[in-house]
Amino acid sequence: MNQSEILTAPKVSESHPNGVGYKPLTVGAFIFIIMGCSKLRMVWMDMKRRCNSPKRVAYKDYGGRGIKVCVAWYEYEIFKKWALNNGYSETLLLDRINNDGDYEPKNCQFVTRFESELNKRNDGFNGIRFRKNRYEVAVRRYGVYFHLGTFRDIYEAVGKRDEFELKINTLKKNILQKAR
Repeated sequence: MNQSEILTAPKVSESHPNGVGYKPLTVGAFIFIIMGCSKLRMVWMDMKRRCNSPKRVAYKDYGGRGIKVCVAWYEYEIFKKWALNNGYSETLLLDRINNDGDYEPKNCQFVTRFESELNKRNDGFNGIRFRKNRYEVAVRRYGVYFHLGTFRDIYEAVGKRDEFELKINTLKKNILQKAR
């Protein structure tokens, strides 16, 4: 077997603090394992890896920020039952409602890729994405999506988003005052 045919896969090991080490695996065995996994199981495995594997590139944005997976969801059947009862579809992505919150039933939902992009951290440009040489502004508030337009300039896009946020917050404040 040559070096290009060997990949690594998890195995139980006493040498690693959490009992996981690695052993060689042939490409064929790796493909068999991947092909045998459902899309939902891959979502579940990726969610745990992002939060628990410091060697993963995405770890800094998840586990590195203190984001965890709830204890119950470490059992696949429990996660699967929740997913199937909460709108799972192979075309949707697992999304945390509060981007700083953990992976847990009350903070997760299944959304389209576009909806997920509205909720991701973007270095202060949340709700803004660069698309076709323009900045598209769309935000989600209270379960409603607002498309605010497309702009050539990032400052114009940020201004529109901030203007919208101010209006929404003012409206919310007025409603709460009237309710008292």
